Amino acid sequence: MISDTLIQVGIAFVAPLLGGKRGLAPIVDKTRSAALLFLAGLSLMAATGMACAALWQAAAPVWGSAVASLTVSGALIALALVFWLIQILLARRTRAVPVAPTADPMEALTTALTGLVGEQKAAALLASVLAGAAAGRAMRRD
Repeated sequence: MISDTLIQVGIAFVAPLLGGKRGLAPIVDKTRSAALLFLAGLSLMAATGMACAALWQAAAPVWGSAVASLTVSGALIALALVFWLIQILLARRTRAVPVAPTADPMEALTTALTGLVGEQKAAALLASVLAGAAAGRAMRRD
């Protein structure tokens, strides 16, 4: 098949970056799936266009071109509403489960610093003051 060959040639240039031949199989499968879904979407749009043309041709001799246009646009609006409702139903079904709140990350840092400093509070305070002074002096030089 031509598409498989083109996909493999295109990905062969990137293969060394992706970990060799073993990393190519999932990429080839996903690319093939994406190409087929794209073609299916194009076919669906063409079929919808043909159905609209057939509906317009059937309605135009009976009701006239203005009402035929309104009929076709009404059918497309109804189709859009059906797709919208399907999307709403799928979104409700696949709603993410809320993640349970985790502990405060600063609490672990505070506990680690308390254990590190321990009884040496004066030395830790003096070290932080000297570090702040050195950082301020370095900023003034730049």
